[in-house]
Amino acid sequence: MNSKTKKPVRKATKTQAKGAPKKKVSIQPLVPKRSAKKPAKKEPKIERNEFGVLKNGVLTEFTVDRSKWHRGKGADRSRLVVSDPENKGEMCCVGFLARACGISERVLMGVPMLGDFRGLPDLEKLRDKLPKALRLNKRGDIDDSPLVDKGVYRTNDVVSLGYDRERRLKKAFKELGITIKFVGETNAPNASKRDRKKTAGKSAKGSTAKGR
Repeated sequence: MNSKTKKPVRKATKTQAKGAPKKKVSIQPLVPKRSAKKPAKKEPKIERNEFGVLKNGVLTEFTVDRSKWHRGKGADRSRLVVSDPENKGEMCCVGFLARACGISERVLMGVPMLGDFRGLPDLEKLRDKLPKALRLNKRGDIDDSPLVDKGVYRTNDVVSLGYDRERRLKKAFKELGITIKFVGETNAPNASKRDRKKTAGKSAKGSTAKGR
């Protein structure tokens, strides 16, 4: 007789006797995991003053009052805030920008350019409120070379631009991430004869800068 090897038979466990009904396994429906709530975006902090608007502490917009705007009279006489008796208190467009950053007229008086502000009071206050394009240079001062490169000072000072001056300044400041607005009468008494005309000046030639 040939002996056959028997296959091992699994015996029923105590919990499941032979022939006992199988336990029903309840299937729970899959519940999608709730995604973590995204933190709400913080509303930007907007500050407004007489001269401009700051968003989260950085200047985004400033306003030039034509009645106090010193322009078209040559670079040798122009300052952030003019100190000579004839035009005292008038400001070039960059002077309005500095005033919008909270710098007093007294501190700006007689300063030719924004880059000359080093060593003067409130340097850090002004520097921190300027857009990145005008922040620190390697010496730790305000870098106003973008204003020079965009022709802002020259456009403000040159005699022969006339009414086209504002359009050029708007374009230059827009490229630096700043909005410049103009208010008041175009024919202000302090405006040059060409600025009082509403026709755009064709020539952009002007005086060479002594002061700035």
